[in-house]
Amino acid sequence: MKESPIRVGEHIVKSTCHTCHAAYGANPSPQQIAEGTIPPLSALTGRVTLPQFVRKVTSGAALIMGEPAAACRGRMPVFYY
Repeated sequence: MKESPIRVGEHIVKSTCHTCHAAYGANPSPQQIAEGTIPPLSALTGRVTLPQFVRKVTSGAALIMGEPAAACRGRMPVFYY
């Protein structure tokens, strides 16, 4: 039986993203991110567009961290699959 793309996405999120990211929570400030807070998945659509998300996951992208806020690589690994 072939899984639907939505079901495949659910499996990827549960096995990969949820390792570090909570499902819900407050959107952290740049300083909180610099201090180690990991943004929850519920804040994702308010933080980035779909193309930005795909780029972050597949090739890495800068993240605004600290005070004063500056673009940094962040701690998220890159997933090539």
